[in-house]
Order: sequence, then C-alpha cells, then structure tokens
Amino acid sequence: MEDSRENKTILLVDDSKTQLSFYRIHFTKAGFNVITAENAREAFKRIFEFVPDIVVCDVLMQDVSGFQFCKILKKNIALKNIPVILFTASVDISTNIFWAKQAKADFFISKNVDIAELVDLIKNTIQHSSFTISQKEQIKAHADKAMIIFEENKVVSDIDWMKQIISKEIRNLVRFINDTPLLVSKLFDMLSHILPYNLAFLSFAHMNKDQMLDVYTNFNKIRPNDELLKTLTENFIKEDFTTEKPFKNIEISTDIKNSQTVTSGDYKYHACKKIKNADALVAAISFYWAPPHNLYNISYYDELVGMITQLLQNKAYNENVSFLSCTCPNMGVYNRIQFIENLNVELARTKITNSKLSLAVLSFDNYSGLVDKFSVEAVNLAIEKSIRLITAALRFPDKVYRLNTSTLLVLLVNTDREKAQIPMNRISTILKNTHHLVGDKEFGVDVVATIEDSTLNIQSADMFFEHVLNQHTQKVK
Repeated sequence: MEDSRENKTILLVDDSKTQLSFYRIHFTKAGFNVITAENAREAFKRIFEFVPDIVVCDVLMQDVSGFQFCKILKKNIALKNIPVILFTASVDISTNIFWAKQAKADFFISKNVDIAELVDLIKNTIQHSSFTISQKEQIKAHADKAMIIFEENKVVSDIDWMKQIISKEIRNLVRFINDTPLLVSKLFDMLSHILPYNLAFLSFAHMNKDQMLDVYTNFNKIRPNDELLKTLTENFIKEDFTTEKPFKNIEISTDIKNSQTVTSGDYKYHACKKIKNADALVAAISFYWAPPHNLYNISYYDELVGMITQLLQNKAYNENVSFLSCTCPNMGVYNRIQFIENLNVELARTKITNSKLSLAVLSFDNYSGLVDKFSVEAVNLAIEKSIRLITAALRFPDKVYRLNTSTLLVLLVNTDREKAQIPMNRISTILKNTHHLVGDKEFGVDVVATIEDSTLNIQSADMFFEHVLNQHTQKVK
C-alpha cells in the first residue's frame, strides 16, 4: 500500500470531450494529476507512458467499451493490480453493477452521484490498492510493446461476452432443477441484476396441493400495493394461461431494494413469454417495467429469454421423467424402458419354469375430455392417486408401468389371461368408486383394459408388447 499523501495520477477515459473536461477540472481541484484518453486504445498507451495509480473509465464508448477495456487490464498479469472504477450515466445502475463485477472492475458508480462522492471513492480505492512501485516500473519497461499487448489481449465484443456469462449462469441453475422454490429464487436473483424490470411473474402450469397456481413474484425498485398486485396477477394468468385460475403469490426477494410503492399506472410496458414442451404449456414468465427502462433495448434480451425457456422446458421434461420413473418401492411406477427390460426377464422366466405371464394395457377413459374440463394438472393428480390404488390392489411381484399420459401397463407374474381378469376387474371397480375433487366439482377415472398372456408363444418382448398394444388400440377405437 503506497503513501496517499503525494499527488496521485488518475487516467480518465471517456469518449466525450465535454465529460473529460468536466471531470478533469474537478479531479485536479481535488489534488490529483489527471491524464485523459478518448478511447480504450489511447488509454492503453497512456497506461504504459504514465502508469496511473487508478483508471476511471466510462462504460459506453465506441469500438471498445469500458467493460472490455477493464477486462483487458484485469486479464494481464502486469496490469491487473491497477484499480479500475467504471462509471456511466445510464439509468440501469443495478445491471451495470453486475456487468462491472463480471469485468472484474474494482468499483462501479453512477455519473449522477455528487462529484464529492466520486472523489472520495477514488481516494479510498487508491489508499487500499495493492498496486506497488515495482509493478509500475515493470509496466514502464514494456512501454514499447503497449499496442502489441493491447491487440493480443483484446476480448470478444460486449454482447458476445454477456451472452457467454448468461449462458454460464443459466447452466449453473440446472443443479437446482428439482427444487422449484430454490430454482426460481436463484433465477430471479440473476435476472434482477441483468434486466431493468420493476416487476416479474413466473408460474408453472401445474397446480399446487390446494389446486392453485403458485405465482412467483419479484419486485425491483417499485412495489405495487396489494390491490394492484392482485389485478396484475389476474391479468398475467388470463393472458398467459388463457383462463381464470385461483392463485397464490409467492414473493421472491433479491438484494434490489424497493424504494417506491405504487397504486396504478406506473407499469407502462410488459413482455410475456409462454413456455411450451411440444404443444403443452409448462410455464409462463412476464416482466413489467416503467420508463425510462426498456427491456427491448437490452442487447441480450432475446437470447436470455431463449435460455430461460430452455431451462424451464428441461425442468418440465425432468419432472415428467421423474413421474414416469420408479419413484419409490411401494409405488412401483416404472417407465417404458424398464418395462421392456423386465418383460424380457419375465418371458425368459416363463420358459424356464413353464409358467404363465399376463400383460394388461389400461387406458384412462376420456382422458382428453377430462383435461379439457378440469385441467391437465387436476387429471394428472387423479392418475397419480389411481396408480397408487392399482399398485395396492396387486400382489407384490406384479408391477405397474406408465406408457404415456393416459396409458398404464401391468405385468402379472405366474398368471394366465383368465386369472388376470380377477385383479383387473377389482381395479376397475376401485377406480369407478373413487372420486377426485377440483374445487367443488368431482370426477371419476375409469379404465379400458386389454389382457393377453404368454401362451401366444411370441418369443420377443417387443413383439409381445406390440401385439397386445395393437389389440388394445383397436379396442379403444
């Protein structure tokens, strides 16, 4: 740490001559030696000529931005200890703070602050700097190579760099994909720093245990009162889910503070994105903002929304795979791949033991009609319950598999077709007598079953399965 009593040198970088003149006057009055540059290339040359104690650089510059210039300095072993303060007049302060941190700047500050505050920050940064005299001498010794070093250390454009950072951040969120509240919290924590929105909603298409939509809500700088929040949430659900559904707001807090409460009219614009897997809606996200912010002016907005879409599609796919896979021993729900493997094993066992094996295909009757009337979430919850009832009605060696959204497969070990009718009839009766509630409405789930056994003498598990499935398809038609 160097003696702060001597005059220190500031390298001031800004492509505005007016701004350069303004800050040079104030920094000189504060006792600093001030060197100026109108662009990053000129600034890099000045560093090797004068070796400043600190660099104060504007963010928004032509050709090479302040972010890029800072990255060039911080990736060079000889220059990385020079303190860098980035500043800008942009209104998106939290967004710029995030990118300044990613560029490894020591500090970011708005040009709109009082000049005394900026001067104090510069003094404190220099005072606590680890930039030494020997490091300064090392830089001066390579002054003749300044432009070669500059070209060698040039980095990708801001937009490409930002996309790389965002992609990395999104990939890091994948590890939280099985914990919805934590995933949403981490996602909003990232978004609140890189998008200048004031309000955001995120909801998944499935209902919670109370048959309500969980609407995750994040406020930035502006917070609506309860009445406005209720109205905006209802509008979000109607627009994105094209229906009226009961909802529960779950507030997600970030470190962006709410400095203002509004009643109406402050959110001038909004953008929404429906997220689908194939044709099925799995989630929706909406952003609301007030002037002077504008999400569409953010250069990486479209790419970011695309990455969020992929993340939430992967989450929906992961949930579907988890639902179709074996979740616990007492539930016994397996997917199609495991079914074929087990069918091969059981068919081989019948040949060794001279026993029988039955395969039942069960379709939930009028699945599409129930979905249209009660929603896919409600019907899937009913099917989950039905699967547990079916499993409980079977013997231990028998197994239940889910082929697709509306079809189950049941393997009945040591059982021919005639005997298999007994548990299948029992299951059909249980399901008919079980009612499922959605609000004050109830519905039942019925099944259509087809049963065949291994006396067909079909050698291949795939051929046996295809034969029984074709029979069932004809029956359902």
